Amino acid sequence: MTELTRKQFLAAAAALAGSSLAAPKVRAQGAELKAAITSDLAITGVATRHGRTFACAVRRGDQAGPQLVEIVDGHPTPYPDGAWNGWRQGDDPSKAFVAVSAVRVGQDLGLWVVDSGVASFGDERKVGGAKVVRIDMEKNQVSRVYDMAAVTMADSSLAQIRFNGLRAYIADAGWPGVIVLTLDSGEIRRALTLEDPLKASRPIRVGGSVLRGKRGGRVELGASLIEVAPDGDVVYLAPPSGPMARIGARFLDDSRMPPGALSSELEPFAATPSSFGTAVDADGVMYVSDVDRSRILKVSVKGKIETLFADPRLACVTALWIDDHGNLLMPAARLAEIGAFGGPDTASGAFTVWSAPIGAAPLRR
Repeated sequence: MTELTRKQFLAAAAALAGSSLAAPKVRAQGAELKAAITSDLAITGVATRHGRTFACAVRRGDQAGPQLVEIVDGHPTPYPDGAWNGWRQGDDPSKAFVAVSAVRVGQDLGLWVVDSGVASFGDERKVGGAKVVRIDMEKNQVSRVYDMAAVTMADSSLAQIRFNGLRAYIADAGWPGVIVLTLDSGEIRRALTLEDPLKASRPIRVGGSVLRGKRGGRVELGASLIEVAPDGDVVYLAPPSGPMARIGARFLDDSRMPPGALSSELEPFAATPSSFGTAVDADGVMYVSDVDRSRILKVSVKGKIETLFADPRLACVTALWIDDHGNLLMPAARLAEIGAFGGPDTASGAFTVWSAPIGAAPLRR
């Protein structure tokens, strides 16, 4: 593929989706939504396996509280223990969670946790805070910590993680790029950095309004959404503002590729709207939250978009998860309301992770 300019990329992505975003087909209106988790914690991600449920929660201002929990008898319990969830300003950020951005059960049945190391939006990351943590779920103990210092910048903000065999891909939303982690050796490197399709291309819109920070400026984030196709051959990437791009995994995996050489291998996939969460099922169908219109979108393997659920309760849904029973779990984190991006915290009441059957098998990545 020839290299695309920023303008050409956005035009091509919009053309792929055609009118599907402007006039989506609605399959359901949320009638099947059930509350899977209700908590005072602003849960932003969930992961399930073998009857256990784990969740990560965003820090609300200076409030203390667990970053990672296991839901036991309906109640969140700090996981793996209170020490890992007890970080405060001045503590060693390498030995506790500073700001958990993702939780996922890996192909190895370990619980994998991404810590951005950035306590509050807009802050510089804590030295030693940016890390990927693997927890042995049988022993309920941390088994390995991968320090991301060598591949992160002062304004890096590690987001989602996905696996592909012995490699993990980690999206950096602060210094837009993708980090490739080799799980056994611990080797880390950046495969993409500051490429146009990974940067914010338009305003992030939440609930009909442009998302703004503490000084009223527009919030801009790079690629934080990342997924891997079932066969492991393709990696999908998007900033929260959209649109979504794709690239062959073989290009990310090739350590001989010089910096900047991958830009010509990125290609448009789907004109996704403002979103904070995705999931892929075993057939390669993608599910994407639409935080502007409180919807969940379904994206075919060819990039065609339709509306799966539309419901006002799906407010600012973040990282999606498909459980073993074919249910889509949707954390309504209400990030704009809780001031997660530097604005005022106006949220009240409990937070809900919604569940709805989608009749799809989960992808084990």
